[in-house]
Amino acid sequence: FVDRKECIACRGSELRTLSEGSLGADPVRSILLGEAWGENPVPFVEHGSWRYVECAACQQRFHARILAPEWMDRLYGEWESQEAMEAFLADRATPAWKQAHAEVAVGHVLRLLKMTQTLRGGEALRLLDFGCGWAEFVAQAVAFGADARGVDFAPDRQAYAKVPIYGALDEWDAAQDGGQRLHAATVFQVLEHLVDPRAVLEQLAERMMPGAILIAEVPDTSGVRDIQTREDFFAIAPLGHINGFTPASLRSIADRAGFATVT
Repeated sequence: FVDRKECIACRGSELRTLSEGSLGADPVRSILLGEAWGENPVPFVEHGSWRYVECAACQQRFHARILAPEWMDRLYGEWESQEAMEAFLADRATPAWKQAHAEVAVGHVLRLLKMTQTLRGGEALRLLDFGCGWAEFVAQAVAFGADARGVDFAPDRQAYAKVPIYGALDEWDAAQDGGQRLHAATVFQVLEHLVDPRAVLEQLAERMMPGAILIAEVPDTSGVRDIQTREDFFAIAPLGHINGFTPASLRSIADRAGFATVT
């Protein structure tokens, strides 16, 4: 494990502990044991601890103690493997669930096409989906005529993606012809997983045209300060959901990265 010593949003260093505990104690241990995994992480992490903090300056909340980089790679490789993710979705991905998710995706594509119409001037929508998973949204956007690409560093997401994707932003950069900037970028259920979400938002902003649109979607962790229930765990899971956002803190970190809220 490593400790983050400054705020992920404002970079302040005054952090107050909201809650903390052992990964080997219930309810965390029992929940970890009950989840679908490729390689179960409990034997590796049960002697570790978690600490959920709040920035005194901006009230951004996040886990201060997180997996070290090589173990974060293991989380999204061996632990959250393709087999594990398929098992996780087996009971959840009903026809109704799939329809609802497809409708949301189509809504996002149509909204982006409309909001960037003047910016594009007749060009195809240049869209990057960061943390794209299996690239379902990328494929949906391509079906609407977009020049859509995806980036995800998890090896199994790259191997099983619906369309070819890149493993990192620099790989996407290298593949660009002429370095044209983006009309839009999306980060769906991603920022809560990132060691430095503000830096990623800043990197995306550098690749976007002035007036381009960002859609950022995260779990709403309003009111969650501790891990006492299963719902608390999935809001601020110490291994994966290492950042806790509210509507206000999501807007704040985006503002700090150079974006402005639009309606």
